Amino acid sequence: MKERRGLSRELKRAGSILFLLCFILAGSLFFTKDVDAATFSDTQKEYINVLSKFMIEGTVSENLDVYRTVSQGKSGKKCMEAAAISNRAALMAEGIDFLDSNWSQYYAVETRDGATTFNSTKLISRSKFRRRYKKIIRGLDEALSTVDSSMSQADKAMAVYIYFAENTTYKESKDAHTGYDVLVSHVGVCDGLANAYALAMNTLGIPCAVISNYSKNHSWNIVKLNGIWYFVDLTNGVGVGKHEGMVVTYDSFLVGKNTFLKTHPGYKKQDLYGQGNSNNLKMRKIKLASSDYIKNSKEMKQALENKTCTFYHKGYWYWISQDNYLKKSNLRGNKAVVFYAPRSGNYIGWIRQYNNRIILSLNSGIYRMSFLNKYPVLLKKVDNRDKNAETKGALWSLIYIGRFIVNKNGWLSYYTTDFHGVRRGNVKIFLGRAQQSGQLTKSGRKIIQLQAGQIKQLATIHMHDRGLRTAGWTSANPSIVSIDNNGYMKAKRSGKTYISTRINGRKRAFRVKVSGYTITYKNVGINSSKNREMLSGKRAVTLRSPRKKGYTFVGWYDSSGKNVTVIPKGNTKNLILHAKWDKTSSKDSVKAK
Repeated sequence: MKERRGLSRELKRAGSILFLLCFILAGSLFFTKDVDAATFSDTQKEYINVLSKFMIEGTVSENLDVYRTVSQGKSGKKCMEAAAISNRAALMAEGIDFLDSNWSQYYAVETRDGATTFNSTKLISRSKFRRRYKKIIRGLDEALSTVDSSMSQADKAMAVYIYFAENTTYKESKDAHTGYDVLVSHVGVCDGLANAYALAMNTLGIPCAVISNYSKNHSWNIVKLNGIWYFVDLTNGVGVGKHEGMVVTYDSFLVGKNTFLKTHPGYKKQDLYGQGNSNNLKMRKIKLASSDYIKNSKEMKQALENKTCTFYHKGYWYWISQDNYLKKSNLRGNKAVVFYAPRSGNYIGWIRQYNNRIILSLNSGIYRMSFLNKYPVLLKKVDNRDKNAETKGALWSLIYIGRFIVNKNGWLSYYTTDFHGVRRGNVKIFLGRAQQSGQLTKSGRKIIQLQAGQIKQLATIHMHDRGLRTAGWTSANPSIVSIDNNGYMKAKRSGKTYISTRINGRKRAFRVKVSGYTITYKNVGINSSKNREMLSGKRAVTLRSPRKKGYTFVGWYDSSGKNVTVIPKGNTKNLILHAKWDKTSSKDSVKAK
């Protein structure tokens, strides 16, 4: 799971001034808190801003005679490093993730023949750089949208940690080792995750460096809070396989040396310092934390043991308490309060934050709730197929949703619990993130196949939460397939039609083919489990007899009054069948005994 940090593979350079204001989140100077503005003179600060401008604009060569006095020797090196650290997004667009001594090969300020000149190495086109830079800024903006100005630095660090853990697919490939891969393609391994996290933190003004240990083939971050550097290993928090899209642990977030060593078996104290870091820090001289930043309360620790029943959102933890309340507290688990108290008789089974909403199960339903109005809105009740058909009596028929899972594409699957045990639910619920669940029409050749009676939610293209914009769905023939505003299609009868929608102003159409037929059983009593309601028509079907207390079954009859015993192969017509009964006489009852 641990991969070696990817170093710069090409010599590349900076981008367009058009995006300068997008990158600078606060203030007019290009300083982050790991670049202490107080240590620079006014002329040096001005010089650093000019260098920053050149990096972002992608300047190839420019005269700097006016800054000759501060551009040489130790002053020049210090100012150039400050500009580079403060403009990581521009450097990342060039392919310079790791700010060790190698990055200085890209930029130089030299005095020759009485002229002081800024020069940069140009190995990629400026148009390519600008495209990369735009994408990085867009991805960075999405990551930082989880942050709120009222949050503490630790809260911001947690919010970004969760964003990357939930929105990154851990993928071991050559295109997974850079911050660009994580921010733009949402795939990455340890070095890509660490570089993306460092960019986000430093953009927020929170000092953060990437530590690379080549002997352990692994990279992680250190984050500076209140003068102390804490360890953060985002790789440990990213879920893989069935846990993809989830934060699987917070055990490596803002921890001290002792906890970091416990969560990294085989590591020794000297491994903490790595063999390189992105900020040219002297690791043995900086103040590394011995204890963890977060010292949770006992109740909070118990909640964290149920990882998927606990989430963190904009400065607060949310969890289910033992007394059946949805509670919230600050980052350290202090000042816990009741956020939502269910009505009497309702029990919270599971919770999850998704798309800035709380998704929770109450008894036999899945609900969505806002962080503001705290009013649960029903998304889906337990499907009838989840209930045990043999169960009789109100107590034995009680069924609850015990837990649910939301995958990376926004599909929720749940597990039910009753007196017969735990079972996986029969349906899935789509919560809003789009995916390629059907084929986009190309000259009408690609078709979504449905069977009559089937219900399926259609989504068009993969987008992240902030990019999903739908303008409603339309069916060309609702008598064949109907569709609601959430994209749920219901196949009604055999035939072909089109479903269309608009996403970000672009119309997308899907050709749908419905095959098979449905049977609606009337006056049925207790129907045979072998009498199916949805059939493919690929083979003949023999109808079975239902049961009804006090009656003898005569037969199945269609709407015209014709007796039906077998439905032939190839049928495509939906059927309504009525059960005909004869009342059992008292004499028959005596004979039957």
